[in-house]
Order: sequence, then C-alpha cells, then structure tokens
Amino acid sequence: MLRLTSLALVLTLCGCLAGPPRLGEPADTPVFRPEVFFDGATHGTGTLTIRMRGTRPVSVESQGEMLPDRTFRLVQTIRLGDDDPYDRTWIFRRDGSGYAATLTEAEGPVEVEIDGNSLHIYYRTGRMTSIEQTLRLQPGGQVALNQLTARMMGIPVAQIEEEIYRVDR
Repeated sequence: MLRLTSLALVLTLCGCLAGPPRLGEPADTPVFRPEVFFDGATHGTGTLTIRMRGTRPVSVESQGEMLPDRTFRLVQTIRLGDDDPYDRTWIFRRDGSGYAATLTEAEGPVEVEIDGNSLHIYYRTGRMTSIEQTLRLQPGGQVALNQLTARMMGIPVAQIEEEIYRVDR
C-alpha cells in the first residue's frame, strides 16, 4: 500500500510542470560558445513554474566579458516576480575542446557540454537539489532559448522557460 501511495504522489507531482521544452531543433550550427553569445549585454525574459505554486515572471540582465587570464565572466541580475533582484556570477574557462565552469550559487563543480547549437549545464545547489539547463542558440546567433529544470531528490519541482536576446549587437 505504501508503494502505491508513493507512486501516486510522484505521478501527481510530476504532472504539475510544463511539457517538453520549446527550444527549437538541435542543429550543428551555429555552435554555442558562451563567451561569444554572452559577450556584452544580454536580456532574458521568461516564466518560472513552481510545482503546486503556479507561475511567476523572470527577468535576467547579464553582462559578460573576457578577462585578462582568458576566463569569461558573466554577471547576472535576476528578478523573480516582484522580489528584490539578486546577482550571481558564472566563470567559464576553455578546457581542451570543452569548458570548465563555476557559479556562485552552485555547490561543487558545474558540468558544461556543448553539442552544436546546444549548451547543456548541470550543477547542484544543495545535497538534494540539482539544476539541469539547456540553452539552444537560434539561427542568426542573436537569440538563445533556455530551459532550466530544478529537481529535489530527482523529482522536478520547478522549471524556467526563457528567451535571451543580445542587447548590444
């Protein structure tokens, strides 16, 4: 009986988030390079869906720059609904054919994988919480679509769908 109740709870919770991502089609080109797309100013708008709590608008202002040590720093100011904005900072470093990355809100390493026009990111924010994110660069290279899923103990609990635009090009 406990197993059936647990399964019903998981199925109920899993049904409360949006369906499959609307990222567009994966493609070989344009190749997603964070230090190219995020160089300068970008602006993102989207929706945060929190399981059992509904949706809230998301706004992200970002400023990226290549540093003298050849690392790329991306500073983001994030606003969720009417809450006060908060900042976070990414550092990307080319690592052979890929990237090594850090993020101020991540606990431990940030995994980054590039696959054509897709940038896949995975990190933990706590012992039981993980973030999986896919950004897909659109044709022309000026817009990226982002889907972020937060999981607690492996169960999706929140999702962000966002469109990110280059501001200074």
